[in-house]
Amino acid sequence: MGGMTEHVTLSHKELDRVQILTRLGERRLTQRQAGVVLPRSDRHLSYAAARRSQ
Repeated sequence: MGGMTEHVTLSHKELDRVQILTRLGERRLTQRQAGVVLPRSDRHLSYAAARRSQ
């Protein structure tokens, strides 16, 4: 039986945000660097990175 495939549509802005949070979670980007690109506080980015790494 074939697997079910889901498609998700993201805007460029949403895709950029996902990529930045992924890099932050992989520790390839610091919170400060992510904060320059994403208008978020260090605390918010720390929380978002922790959630993505779970």
